[in-house]
Amino acid sequence: MAALGCSSSASSACGGARRRRPALTQRGRAQRRASLRSAAASSLEASSAPSEGQSREERNANAAKLLSLMVAGDVITNEDGDRVCPPEGCLDELLVEDIMTEEPAFVSTDSPVFAALGLLVEKGLSGMPVVRAGSKKVVGVISGYDVLALDYTPGQLDRSAGLFPPLGSCDGFDGKRDLMWKAHFDLQDRLDKSTGTTVGDIMHEAAIVRPDMRIADAANLIVHKQVHRVPVVNAADELVGVLSRGDVLKVTWTNYLFYEELYNNQTAAADVSD
Repeated sequence: MAALGCSSSASSACGGARRRRPALTQRGRAQRRASLRSAAASSLEASSAPSEGQSREERNANAAKLLSLMVAGDVITNEDGDRVCPPEGCLDELLVEDIMTEEPAFVSTDSPVFAALGLLVEKGLSGMPVVRAGSKKVVGVISGYDVLALDYTPGQLDRSAGLFPPLGSCDGFDGKRDLMWKAHFDLQDRLDKSTGTTVGDIMHEAAIVRPDMRIADAANLIVHKQVHRVPVVNAADELVGVLSRGDVLKVTWTNYLFYEELYNNQTAAADVSD
């Protein structure tokens, strides 16, 4: 399985890292994630109040500008012209391995559906990676939706369409036939899986990322695929972690708060000097 349509051996081309750096140890990655959690928690209360001397509209405009600069890597420098980064690292330089969840929950293709359901409920997850039986090679993903769409669980699929979309279906997609047919074929695929009893019967295709992929590229994949989380795999497609939308949002949030404070301080200092 390849990331972003690349071969397993071409990890540098899969949204590849722009530079090579010594890999963090497991302890180092854990410390980085702890720093992110601490920064996010300690800043929630302070961030809810409007910045002094700024209207809500001004702060919103500045926020959008700062976020754009953060993603582009064109952010604030110090008086010596050196780039200033938060303790956890600049957003555009962080890699998936810096913020991913290691040793995530997973199931194998031969696991019973209800074993997967129990794990989703116990762990409070909406989905998790599926590995080939007897290995850690990622071959798919299972979600709560996959389970609820089964014939013997509470959710029921619409079987009225038949082999072709009903007349007038295109109207529900603003006349876009490609979207109508995609939805129809997705439904047919769900119906084919609706009597499955093992995880392998009902799982769906996984979008995967590599540990050395940039956060921005991984986020692009999450947005494009409209998924909650993506498995992180090594060169052998073996599971090494999971990256969620929440992970990306958290590091974006802590970066933003750091630069907002720095920007406000520099602005205030410039006003005093004038």
